Amino acid sequence: AMTQNLGKTKLGYYTVLATSPNGRYLFAGDSFGNIDQYCLKHNRIMATYDCIFKKAVTAAFVGAKNLHLYVGSITGQLKRISIPDQMLSQDFGAPHKAAVTSIIESSDSTFLLTADANGTVLQFDQTRFTSGQSTISSKYAEMVPLV
Repeated sequence: AMTQNLGKTKLGYYTVLATSPNGRYLFAGDSFGNIDQYCLKHNRIMATYDCIFKKAVTAAFVGAKNLHLYVGSITGQLKRISIPDQMLSQDFGAPHKAAVTSIIESSDSTFLLTADANGTVLQFDQTRFTSGQSTISSKYAEMVPLV
């Protein structure tokens, strides 16, 4: 097997990796809240998202259509990055009370599910959050805890 060293971040160490479903990109989040976007075909960093969080990125997931990167932090925050625009497109606040450990999408891309270190799983309807840089209300009424 061939291995390739992508190195380490400027300041910290990579804490999470996610690949795009089309296999073009690798996203690497680090211990300081930054994310590097690698082009796997050309073996280079094509974008760096500095200070997405103030602390470690702990979860990452690329949606099925290769349009959005969802990232979670050690402090329970959740954000969405537009891959084509290479910018933050949605700040969901901190719906979790512990580190986000997993992010997935339903097979029809309607729901996003997130889990945290306390065992809480939240589900929400992505169709309610389609544009703009907004934050979910402090009550997180749209987030539905799964039992």
